Parts: sequence; C-alpha cells; structure tokens
Amino acid sequence: MIDEDYTRDEETVFSPNPIIEGYAIAEQVYMRKEETTFYEVRYFQAKDILIRLQTELKDDLKHVVYRPLNNPSLKKGLVLLPEEIKETSFQEAFQEGCDLVLKMYDCEADRVDEVKFLVAIAQSSWFLDKFNMIIPGMGAFAPIVALRGPSGSGKDRLLNALRLNSYRPFYDVSTRRVPSLYRPLDQWRGTLCLSEMDFNNTGETSELTHYLNCRCCGVPISRQNPDNPKYNEAFYNFGLTIVTQRRNWEDNALEDRTIPFYCEKSQKEIPTEELDEWIKRGLELQAKLLYLRLKYWDQIVIDKGARVQGIRDHRLTASVLPLLAIGKIEPSFTSNIVDILKVLEKRRREVKAMSKDGIIINALYEYWREDLVGEHNGIKYVAKGKTKHPKTNEDLYIPLQTSDLAEQIKWSTREVRSVINSLQLHPKSEKLPKYLYLDRSYRPIWFDENRLRSRFMEFVPDYEPTEGKSVINVISVIKPEKPNQGVYTINQDQTNQPITYITLITDNFSDRQEKPKEQSREQDKTSITHITDITDKQCVETPEQKEPTEGKSVISVMEQEKPKDITLITDKSCAQQDRPKLFRCQTCGAGPWKLPETAKEHQSIFPDHGIIEVDEGLASLHSSEFKKKIQG
Repeated sequence: MIDEDYTRDEETVFSPNPIIEGYAIAEQVYMRKEETTFYEVRYFQAKDILIRLQTELKDDLKHVVYRPLNNPSLKKGLVLLPEEIKETSFQEAFQEGCDLVLKMYDCEADRVDEVKFLVAIAQSSWFLDKFNMIIPGMGAFAPIVALRGPSGSGKDRLLNALRLNSYRPFYDVSTRRVPSLYRPLDQWRGTLCLSEMDFNNTGETSELTHYLNCRCCGVPISRQNPDNPKYNEAFYNFGLTIVTQRRNWEDNALEDRTIPFYCEKSQKEIPTEELDEWIKRGLELQAKLLYLRLKYWDQIVIDKGARVQGIRDHRLTASVLPLLAIGKIEPSFTSNIVDILKVLEKRRREVKAMSKDGIIINALYEYWREDLVGEHNGIKYVAKGKTKHPKTNEDLYIPLQTSDLAEQIKWSTREVRSVINSLQLHPKSEKLPKYLYLDRSYRPIWFDENRLRSRFMEFVPDYEPTEGKSVINVISVIKPEKPNQGVYTINQDQTNQPITYITLITDNFSDRQEKPKEQSREQDKTSITHITDITDKQCVETPEQKEPTEGKSVISVMEQEKPKDITLITDKSCAQQDRPKLFRCQTCGAGPWKLPETAKEHQSIFPDHGIIEVDEGLASLHSSEFKKKIQG
C-alpha cells in the first residue's frame, strides 16, 4: 500500500544545458569577473520569445532540480561559455563570424569560400543535439575538422577563430590521455578543440582513434571498475571536433570522417598573437549565437535523408545536415555549398588515395585503364599483360598476382593480400578458387565490376563514373518539319545499362536530300562507341517515342569497356558543326573538361598548374600518356 502523503525527494542535477521536452530549454552563462553562473531559460509555451535569467530549473514530472555547473574547467577557461545573450539574426551572426575568422586568419583569396564553409560548420554545432538520437550510435553524425599544414602555417590561429564560433568549446593541447577528454566532455557536451594532434600511432588500434570514431557517431564510452566488476560507467560522447595536425590519420575510418583544410603560411606582417579586440568580438559573437539557439531550437528540424545534388560522399553529406536545416531559415548558410562540397570531395579522395587501401586501388586502376582485364568462367580478374596461348593461339590474359603488386609498391606479399581481402572486391571472394591454371598456375585477384568501380570512386582522384561504360543503344534521328531542327530519341540498350553521357551529335538538315533505300540500309549498319553532346537539348525525347517515321535512320552503339571518342553523322550530306573546346591540365594531366569554369576551378586549387586547350586525340589519352606526350 502506497502512502498518499508520500512525496518523492527532489534530485539535484548539475547540467550546463537542461532541456525539458515541450516546456523549456536552458543554457548556462558565466560571469567571468564575478565567477558566477546562471541559466538563460526560454519557455516554449510563451507567445513571445521570453528568455529569463534563473539560478535553477525544475522538472516537476521527474522531480529533478537542474543547477548550473561550475568547476575548474570553467574557471580556468578550458571551456568557453557566453556571459549573456544578444539579439541577432542568422545572417548577421554568420557574417560576423566570417569577418572575425578572416581577420584572425590570413586566408588566400581563392580559399575564402572554404573558410566560410568551416565557419558555417562551426556555427551549426549549436544545433547538433537536434539529431535526436533514439539509440546511441545511430541516426547522428558530427564530423572532425582537421586543420593541416607545416609549422607556422596558422593552424592554431584558425582553430582559435573557429573555437569562438563553436558551441561550448573545450580546449586542450596534444593530449593522448583519453579519460582527460571524455570525462569533462560528458559534463559539458560541447565542441572538442585539440591542438598539435600529431602522434606516431593513429591507427585502428589506437585508443584515441577509438574515442574519436565513437564521438563522431555518438557512441558512449564505457568503462568498467577494475576494483568492483559490478560497477560500470558510461560517458556521453558526441559533438563537433576540431584539430590541428601536420599529418593525416593512419586509420581509414577516422580519415573518412574528417573534413580536411590545408593552411598556408601568411606572407603578410600580421599580429603575432590574437588581439584583445578579436577576443572581445568573439565573446559577443558567442552571446549572439546563444540567442539564436534559444530562439530557434524548437524550429530547427534535421532531415536525415537529405542529399546534396552531385555529391556521392555519404559522410560528407551527413556532416552538413545541420547546416541544411539552418539553411531553410537562412539561405546564406548554404549559398555555394555544392561547389565547396565538390572541392572537398575530391580533396578527401586525394587524401584517401595515399592510404594503404588507396595505394592498392590506384595500382589496380592503372591496369584496368590499360584494359588488362581477363575473364574465367564469367568471373573477371586483373591482368598484368596479354599474350597468345601456346596451343590455341587465342588471347591469353596473364593474371596479376599479389607478389607482382608487392614488388611494385615495395610491400610484403602478406600485407598486400591482407589489404586486398579487406577491400572485398568480389561479393563471393571466399567461395572463388584461389588458383587459376592457364599456361601455369596463378593466384589471381578476382573482382566484381560494380564493386571495383565503387572503390575507384572512393580512392582514385582522376576516376570519373562514366569511364568504361557503354553509352546508349539506339539513337533515332527523325526528319524535321523545319530546317535546322533535329529530333533525337534516345533508348537504353537491352541490358538496361544507364545512359551515362552523350558528347556530340551534329546534324544540319538545311541541305538534306532524300536518299535511296539501299543507301539508308547501309547507313543503318553504322556503329559508334562514344557520343559526346547534343546541339539542341530541347529536342531530346523519351524512349516512349512512337514507331519510326519516314526519313528516320537508326544508329546502334556497340558496347565497349573503354569507348573511343568518335563523332558520327548518319548522312554524308550533313555538315558537322564546330566541336566544343576541351581543356586539360598540362602539369598533372587532369581532365578533359568541356567548360572553362571547371578548368579554372582546378587551377584555383592548384595555382601552379597550367591549363591548355587540346583536341580529341589528346583528350582521350590517360593522364600518364598525356603528360609524356606534352613533355615530348
């Protein structure tokens, strides 16, 4: 029997940001001179935005009294809290944040947009708790921003600037003791800012790597008491992380969760230390960002299924989900996000190409580019050369073995085989035969076409998804009613392969004459392998086009693994129009690009690279062959 007069004792909980669902949100502020703490509280049910200064917040349903947290981390300045709130807008706060960062860090002119993107990532950390994790480790992601560069390149200056834009930043220098990180961040639950994070071991077995990987996905850190096995502790672990370092992470998973930015030493005479006025502006910015969090916290909704058009990198997209949510209220946050993400996506691919997985995949890519692919019983393997069979005189593709790769990249055979097995190039690799007998016994590297292409997109900087795919099967050219107009019907081939790209079809109907039937039949047998553009895009119709009308000629496309760039006109009387200009980088061989803007974007990333205009022959060459041709 329960005593009706029984009342449960209230529990006191020290928290910097208690949230009572549907009732109120509170944020702790800290008066530095007086060393006192208060809550700025906003009640959701109030008609107007009402923010009050309180010393505690009660949750009557849970019988909990929340009080501000005050400990040495706060008093000594390891964690940064605002002193007050100041009314502002997202646009004003973002502009002030960008101005402050560019004032503190001397950025190159062509990298300003990337720095502004980092500011937007830092300011979006004020709403990372809107991921609403139901189960820890699922449904949330917070990236690691890695500021990289040599000594004296301004990494710490940029870190401090982003620190002033971030939500409740906790700062430390060159620490490898993980308990000194997860214990205080379990209390403060903010942004982790770490300087000089260069260690000899950042592989998958490192405790620091484990901690940061868990932090990105919101996995709590569990610790068992060695003196009392029955006693267990679990520490909250989620939030944005900003680090400075000179080298990449050794662990591929950790590198995949990282947004890299490469700092360059300034050639200007700038202040050697951060000015007091910059720090004061940063504290004012913190007060404004706190106001935005309290005002818009219940309005921000993160769409976990959102995608950015043209971006294939899933984790890069996940890192900007809070940014996209804020962009619905303030579009300036996402004004040029697509262009920046494309640059970051390629840069991340370049970094991953230097990892162990990347080195192996890029080595296999060179053989694949040379069309050195053999097939046995319908299963493909990577070949190192082609010869004639001594008995049948048929083409014989000599399998590439791990020993060949080991000799090429100066690794041990065991290490090469271990990396290849971890890459899972074929879904049934465990069931495939280990050895293949041709003219002698080989141990081939089996692969599945789709999986290999997926690895190329992840690790090969120069790879384009259109490489090595069949283009289309049927292009129907219908005689137009008016001169200089063409109607093109595009159908997919019988294998249902996706239409990848079309580069050029020119058809001038102004002087077109009726052709004899025999001549038309000869033209119907013409085959091509690569089509590069359609002069009038408005004339493209769907595969639901009706039966061919009079004057229609059909061009079939043969499926090729590596199509050549061929322009075909069905009627010899059709005059070919001027071909579009193509551009390539004469320094690294990247390209070709049809748009000069794309070439300029490459040159903005690599200022010392030169861009030249090329013809179709040079455009079709592999980057290594192209560089030899140019240098020759």
